[in-house]
Amino acid sequence: VTMLHGVVTILSGAVMILPGMLTILHSAVTILPGTVTILHGTVTILHGAVTILPE
Repeated sequence: VTMLHGVVTILSGAVMILPGMLTILHSAVTILPGTVTILHGTVTILHGAVTILPE
């Protein structure tokens, strides 16, 4: 009975954690395009700087 209670407790904990994990994953997916855009912008700025420097 104690083992069963432990398993139920673990499962209820897992159920509590799951929405948080999903929220984190969703946030990560939402952030990703922005991060890619920032990186692309940074590369573009650096490329512009390199083009200007030799002048």
